[in-house]
Amino acid sequence: MPHHAVCVDGNGGQTGRVDPSAPLRRSLSNPVPPAVAPPPSVEPVVAQNTPFVVQAPPPTALLPTPVSSKLPQIGYFVYRTLDQVVVSRSPSLNDPVLLPSGAQKKIPPNELVVVTRREAGAGVVFLRIDADGGAPEYIHEAVNGRQKAELLAPMVDVRAYQIARQVRATRHPTHAAAATDTTELQPARLVSTDLYLDDLTGGEFVRLEQSGRWVPLAALTPLAIVRGRHVFVMKATAPLLSCVSAALAVPVVAVPSGTAVASTLVFEVPDPASCLVRAKVLGHTGWLRADRPRTMAASRRKLPAEPAPATETTAPTATASPALVAGKPHKLQRHPTVVSSAPTRVTNPPAPSDSRVQALEPVAPTPVSALVVQQPKPRAPLPVKIGIRSRPVEAAARVKLHIVLRGEHFLVVRTRPDGSQMLSHSLPRCMDERVDKAYAVGDRITQAVLGADASWSLGLRRADGSEYTVGGPANDQKSVTARMAQYTSLPGAAIVAIDDDGGVFVQDANGPRSHGLAVGVRLGRR
Repeated sequence: MPHHAVCVDGNGGQTGRVDPSAPLRRSLSNPVPPAVAPPPSVEPVVAQNTPFVVQAPPPTALLPTPVSSKLPQIGYFVYRTLDQVVVSRSPSLNDPVLLPSGAQKKIPPNELVVVTRREAGAGVVFLRIDADGGAPEYIHEAVNGRQKAELLAPMVDVRAYQIARQVRATRHPTHAAAATDTTELQPARLVSTDLYLDDLTGGEFVRLEQSGRWVPLAALTPLAIVRGRHVFVMKATAPLLSCVSAALAVPVVAVPSGTAVASTLVFEVPDPASCLVRAKVLGHTGWLRADRPRTMAASRRKLPAEPAPATETTAPTATASPALVAGKPHKLQRHPTVVSSAPTRVTNPPAPSDSRVQALEPVAPTPVSALVVQQPKPRAPLPVKIGIRSRPVEAAARVKLHIVLRGEHFLVVRTRPDGSQMLSHSLPRCMDERVDKAYAVGDRITQAVLGADASWSLGLRRADGSEYTVGGPANDQKSVTARMAQYTSLPGAAIVAIDDDGGVFVQDANGPRSHGLAVGVRLGRR
């Protein structure tokens, strides 16, 4: 059902609804869009009998889900264990899973697990671990008031990468050498991702689009983004694919010859005569290959040539690990894709090494300034809560975190070293729509204000450097902007979460710390 809230655009005009042609970048609190079935007339152009095809959970389960107090709750959650936890066969503390040796199956601290169901049992919240068939397995979230696992906050971030070295894609984000239910990915292949996760211990993971499998970010080379808005005219009919990976992609719709495709999310590929484009065509969002127009500058970076199509293999480890859940390969079910922001400033990084993302050449991003809180006693229901037993973490790359919070509404902006932005937000409907539109066209947020009675304003910067401000509903901008204050986070901060009492938790090299966002309180040094 379309929204009809009135928004004020950059030219001062009003619009009654969001442009239906603009792709949306969904926040964690926004509803999941319905799945769109491909037209029956589209002929598959990608082989579907490869062993690397995996069964994806239903579309609603693939997007991160805010925690609810109503149990049972089905969704997609990522937890990190804080202590060693025993795996159970049912939601009970007295029904452990036994290994062939007779010992109880346990998961050590600081392991990441994907959870698909939260259940209540005997005063304890149990978490059902994502697995493939077989008997269900559970861990407990807390027992006797002691937290055993904490919820992490994956960020929606659609990007394209080239695999830098042979790496395993796993159901649960992990660096463990004994991980089961893995898929080997060969170097030089192209993949796309839909989620980004910081594990709070110095590691970063991304989830492969259309597969539900995770890989370490350090094993991937990000494809350079061609800045600006570009228009491609298709010389022949081509399929719009659901993702970049040749082994996982399925055609969404056929793009007829002569169709003009506009996009702000264009990536360099090894073939200098073509580009990888993410665009919305005929009401569907996906990926396609397009000829590089003459007006586009030649790429200054050489990428390894893509290998010929080959079969990827799923190779479960022979020895089961008590730290991860074993499962079987499964088939693919298509799910709707999520559009991410188009960064406006990108560097050409060298191939990453095992030293995480330090290969990215640091670029001082434009700070997001004037993020304001107007209410001294905000209350925000929140999906994430930093656990008090987290171990200290390494200083991360220079990542800026900015927060604006008022009542039940919040906006968290994460600016990465390459200048791109990721965000999580739960805002007034009109502001939600305007933020989505800004990311769809590649504009960056430079200012955000939440005032009384759901009044708000946004400062935005276009790719050409020009700036403009939008606001709504009809509010007194003078009274809102008169009390503007600036907030930035410590350079080593890894993640931020908003508690249900209105506090903001920052995890950095000194461990988790809480900040009450009263007016004038800084989250760190500028």
